Parts: sequence; structure tokens; C-alpha cells
Amino acid sequence: MMGSMAGRRLGKTLCIAAVSFLLGACGGTGNNEQKTYIYVANSGIDTVETFAASDNGTVASVDNVATGGNPMVVAGDTELVFVANAIASSISRFSVDTDGKLSSLGADTLTGRDPEGMILHPTGKFLYVAAAFQSSDGNRVYQYKVNRAPASLTYIDNVQADGLDPNIPVGMAFDPAGKYLYVTNHAGGTISGYAIDNGTGALSPLSAGGSPFPVAASFPQPEGIVSVKKTGGSFLYVADESFDALIHRYRISPDNGALTYVDNVTMAIGPPDMLAVNPAGTLLFALSEPSGSVSVYSIADSGSLALAQQVRGNNLLNPESAMTDPDGKFLYVADSKVEATQRIPGEVFVYAIDGSQLSFVKSFPTGDGPFSLVVIRK
Repeated sequence: MMGSMAGRRLGKTLCIAAVSFLLGACGGTGNNEQKTYIYVANSGIDTVETFAASDNGTVASVDNVATGGNPMVVAGDTELVFVANAIASSISRFSVDTDGKLSSLGADTLTGRDPEGMILHPTGKFLYVAAAFQSSDGNRVYQYKVNRAPASLTYIDNVQADGLDPNIPVGMAFDPAGKYLYVTNHAGGTISGYAIDNGTGALSPLSAGGSPFPVAASFPQPEGIVSVKKTGGSFLYVADESFDALIHRYRISPDNGALTYVDNVTMAIGPPDMLAVNPAGTLLFALSEPSGSVSVYSIADSGSLALAQQVRGNNLLNPESAMTDPDGKFLYVADSKVEATQRIPGEVFVYAIDGSQLSFVKSFPTGDGPFSLVVIRK
């Protein structure tokens, strides 16, 4: 699983690691004129498609814009959308117009080689990118300041992921307070933790807290990662796509960001690749590419997981990433059908969320290789 091709398969998880923060920042509508937009990165044809979603789950195409080579991860908020391009090793920047369409903000920003992960800080002030390729400018987490007027990125610094080689950093998630950043190291089988400087956005390894943190499995391959705040504390959930097929749970220390291993659940239907949570933090969605499925887990106040449903069928074949709308009424799942780097049209699946159950609404076509998506309320 070395190199760029392996990394491009892994990149889907990074966008989704930001789900709980992005949705929490959007909040409820509060305005009847606000609309929900879905931005889908099509890695096979180097585009980002914009779709408008209605309150009943129907979706309409709005626009299609070009990106750099092989767009893998998309992240953003109501003002700006960023796209990490794996082959080009760059970040495309767009402003979000009032009608949801994207407008290019000029030349791409170069970043580390083979960017497979990207996450926007909940304050909107900082952007972090995981460069997965094992090279002098890869295997690192790059840090940028987000400038709003005029919109641009200012390079801050980069840190080596875990200090190991090979490592392949892919999944990214903040703790619920936005004080710490956690990165899954797919080849290293660990989780790197970093403290975030609130003023500059710079990262400092949590070496005193025990980083890198081990993943308890026979041959761990951690990928998707999300965090949730519950009455029982703050928890980090990690998808392990190895043969063990586990979702691991860690308790996050509010004092120093250290992770304490709690327990795990086994996904009998197939190994998990990507994780997402609903805005309320009561549901966790686990995608499995090998089984073409979505598993739904209820999250107790204690942070424990209980399987609620397993969803397959309706020609869902290769789920790559998922995210709910800001109200938690619908789940959108990007399905590349095959390996996302191939030039085959994909689909986005829409599921209605009722309690802890999903019901299929419809699917709509996208361009070739839909690999990542982000949902924004504007």
C-alpha cells in the first residue's frame, strides 16, 4: 500500500473526519432562504460538482468546475471551499457564491506530495493537509492560515507524521473543543496527536501525552476518524480496515489531549473504511468498501456504540465518503462504483434518517470517480 496509488484509495477519510465540526458550525437554518449544497470531488475527471438539495431529499445539479489533477478531498464552509489534488500535490481554492456555485480564486497552492487528507478548523482560521507519499515532502502534516479578505492561504509549517517511514497519514479529526488534531497513520498503525496553537495554528506533537498512540489490533490499518462529545466525556472513534474489521474507541483527555484506549466493536459485515457522525453526536455511520455497505451505530451518553442497522443494496457498490445535512435529516454517500481513480461514472446516494434507521430515498449520477463530498448550508 505504498506510494501515490495506495494513498489515493485512502484519501476519502480525511474530509469526513471534519464532519461533526462542519455541521456544528452550520447549525440550523434559521432562515427560510438558506439552501443546502453538496460539493462532490470527481477524481476521475478533475472536477467538483455542485448540487442543490431540497428539504425532501431531491437533488438538482447546479454547476461543475475544474480542479487540479486528481481531486481527492474537499472541505469548506459557507464562504470558501478547498480541494486537495493528489497527483498535482496542490490545493484548489474557491469562493462560494450566493447561489452555491463555486468561483476559482486563482492559481492552486502547492502542498506536500500526494495530499490525501484535509480538514478545516472549526474557527475557519486554519487548514491542515496530510501528505501521504513517502518522500522528503510527504509523510507530513502541512499547516496553513486561511485569509478571508482577500481569500488566500498562508503557509505556516509542516510536521512529520509519527516520525516513522513508511507511515501514510490519512485520517484527520479535531477533538470536540478544537484544541487538538489527530491523524491516523495507515501504514504505521498509530494515531498521531498534536496540540493546536490557538493564535498561529501551528502544531506541536503530543509526545508528553504519549503520541503516537497505538491501535490495538493484530495488523492495524487505521483510516477514518471522528470525535464526539458526550456526557461521559469526549471520545475518538477510529476505523480499522484490517482483517480485524474494528471500530476503536478512545477517551480524549481535556487537559493534555492524551488518548486512553477504551474498547472496540467488530463490523461483521466487512472492514470499515470511513466514519461520519450526525450533528447531534448520537449516530455514527461506518462505510465499508469491501461489502458495499453502511452500518449505523447509536452512540450512548457513555460513548459506547451499539449496532442499529446495516444497509446494503440499491446498487451501492463502493462507498467512499459520507456526510449528513446540517439538520441531520439526510445522509449523503459518495459511491465510486469501482476504484475511484478509474474513469467510471459514480453516484451519490441519499438516505433519510429516522431515529437510528436509514431509508433509501434515491441516488443521483455524478462524474467519474466521486471520492469525497462536503455538505454546506448557505
